[in-house]
Amino acid sequence: MKNMTSALLISLLAIAVGLFSGACSSGADQSSSQSSQTSSAGEAVDHDEGHMEHMGDLKHMDFSQHRTDRSAGLIDAYEKIYKSLDADDKAAAADGAKTMLASIHGFESLEVDSSKAKESSEIIESMKEHAEHITKSELSHQKEHFEEMANDLNDLFKLIGQKNSN
Repeated sequence: MKNMTSALLISLLAIAVGLFSGACSSGADQSSSQSSQTSSAGEAVDHDEGHMEHMGDLKHMDFSQHRTDRSAGLIDAYEKIYKSLDADDKAAAADGAKTMLASIHGFESLEVDSSKAKESSEIIESMKEHAEHITKSELSHQKEHFEEMANDLNDLFKLIGQKNSN
């Protein structure tokens, strides 16, 4: 009887753990897909403007059409973080995120139309937050923040236009 009670208890515990972990991962997937549908200003956004590829579990966007002297640092840092996370290299991803933070600093002074200034500022702040999390997080959390940062970068390029002055 004692062995049967122990086996039943272990089975119930295994079921509970399975249900809990399934609920957490589906909630994360759901919030990730929902957040990629709105900009940091809360407006609906189409993230398909940048060419996207899925390699492994990471989404890769091609921002080459947005490359200017001013945006090169952002794009290069994005690529460095992507390649590092794709290779599961947490330390290199953190270094790439530090480069992204430095590149964002140069973009903060970007002159945009006054009607776009608030949204541009919000997107840049969101990108900084994601980059900061990448510098100090575990690999899985780094990947989550990278996906959101990529969406923000896409939103920023859409906001300022295809090619901005160098």
